[in-house]
Amino acid sequence: WKKKVPAPLSALGVTTALALGIFLPILLLLYFSAYRLLKIVSQLKVLKEGPILDSLLTIPFLRRIFSTVSSMIPIDREWLKGQSWGVIGDVTEKLSGWVTQSLAGMPGLLLGIAVIVLSLYFFLIDGEKLLRFLARLSPLSSDRSLELFKVFESSCRAVVIGLFASALCQPKGRHDF
Repeated sequence: WKKKVPAPLSALGVTTALALGIFLPILLLLYFSAYRLLKIVSQLKVLKEGPILDSLLTIPFLRRIFSTVSSMIPIDREWLKGQSWGVIGDVTEKLSGWVTQSLAGMPGLLLGIAVIVLSLYFFLIDGEKLLRFLARLSPLSSDRSLELFKVFESSCRAVVIGLFASALCQPKGRHDF
């Protein structure tokens, strides 16, 4: 298989698959989450400026709850309006701050992902050369260094396969601790 496909082409395939299969969905998820949160923040600001309590108390279920609670605890509508405006203001402020920080960190995240993708591509192409260079720098003999690298490679591969195997064996939807 290695002889049929040139190293740069196979490295490009692996790098592209990683970028499109993992990084692109994560970036799209972050982008659309931020967009939806901005929409929620704008709706909360509209609710804060409008008659929120009166519109909520037109719902029969909420009106019954308010009547039941106000019969047990002395609560009037004006106090509840003030409290709801305060809660909506706090939620709006926290959400807009979090979305702003997330969007401000997006260029750094994109740059980091670009560095990872480029590094992966070049490590895949020049991996053998890099190992030989590191073997020359090592105080061990060249054969011993390469043997050490192969043991390290098999250990890392076993850890990754073990993680995937344990993830597949876990029951879905139920977490008992």
